[in-house]
Amino acid sequence: MSTNSVYDEAIKNEALKLMAYDKKTDEELYDLAAYQAEQAYQAEYDQLFNTSKARKSILLRSIQDAEADYQSSIDEMNRYFEDSGKKLSDEALTRGLGRSTYALDVQQANETDRQQTLQSLLDDKVNTVNAIQDQIDALEKEYLDNQNYLTSKKAQDISQPLATLKEQRDETIREVIEYNNELILDYKDYQLDKLEADRDYEIALKKLNKKTYSSSGSKSSATLDLTPDNIMNEWNKLTGAGKLKFYNDYYEEMKAIDLDTYKNVVREIMALTQMGVKPATSKSKNYYK
Repeated sequence: MSTNSVYDEAIKNEALKLMAYDKKTDEELYDLAAYQAEQAYQAEYDQLFNTSKARKSILLRSIQDAEADYQSSIDEMNRYFEDSGKKLSDEALTRGLGRSTYALDVQQANETDRQQTLQSLLDDKVNTVNAIQDQIDALEKEYLDNQNYLTSKKAQDISQPLATLKEQRDETIREVIEYNNELILDYKDYQLDKLEADRDYEIALKKLNKKTYSSSGSKSSATLDLTPDNIMNEWNKLTGAGKLKFYNDYYEEMKAIDLDTYKNVVREIMALTQMGVKPATSKSKNYYK
């Protein structure tokens, strides 16, 4: 940023245009990084969920099928043994043994077979359902493990974008603060220079027509009319050492010139001083070019 541009802006607008920056908090940056990570991993989450749901639905249907097959087998076995008992009863009656011990034993054996068959069907159904339930439990564990893995991986992937976002925010804050501080300092310097120049200018105006200047050397007997133009004409004839002496001798008169010219004079005096130039001791030595 150039000093002149700051001065021009301050003079033109008569006010500072400080840069504003709505900085985000760490929590807001975290939410932003988390949102970005969530968007990146949402497809994986959805695929995991849908795949697990579909596999579980198949297993649950298998349990329903096992229950239905079991109920169908029970009904079929009950009909079978009911028909078998009826045939045995009819056979016993045909042989005249309807109420005999033999007939009772045969019917008891038929009922025992029925109970054993039904128990075997129940055991098979229970074993089948338990095996399917084990698969469901394993599937749910696998789903939770994969979900935890994705969550952990997402958390790791949040850290780097979050660090980048914080770094970008902090760098922007530093740039804004640096810009505003430079603008404020430059404007303060301008205001101080302007106030001092205005004050000195008023003082010089009052003294302007009361002083005369007698030069030496080539113009030793001439009298200089201390108008701003004549002052600068004389100034341009002087060496660096002469300018330092002239400035020291006619400090108040120099401030009668316009502000921009006066600032250029001050800059020149400062440059000469920094270079180690000493004021001329007299107008006859190292004074004029």
